[in-house]
Amino acid sequence: MDAVLTSLKASSLDGVTNGATNCADTVNEVRALTHEAMKIETRTPHTYKESVDLFRIGKVEVEANPDGIDFSGALFETLAAFGQFNREVVLDTTSSGHQQETEAMMSGIDTAMAHAWLVTPGNTRIDQLNAGRD
Repeated sequence: MDAVLTSLKASSLDGVTNGATNCADTVNEVRALTHEAMKIETRTPHTYKESVDLFRIGKVEVEANPDGIDFSGALFETLAAFGQFNREVVLDTTSSGHQQETEAMMSGIDTAMAHAWLVTPGNTRIDQLNAGRD
């Protein structure tokens, strides 16, 4: 894993700097921070809706708008076909769909073995595009 992190650190362009770590203590700290961030994101209605609006559910939506959050594959296609996973379901924070989505996000956070980050000199649109490209 160290070789992968070293390669990532050497890959930034156009003033974007980056860092990465697989130090267990730091990874655990970032996991805890990420848990808190996701709680804030999903419990603040307007910020959560911004993300849900970017959900691309199923291959057709992903291919039509590849700029969003990809929910493709057999599981999501099946859930969507039976009305168990769609924007309305996940926006209802009392639904089982929302609960399952939250558990899946937190599970992904909990299994992260390393973290990487990007830093830009500012928050201009160019900075954002450069970071996104990197």
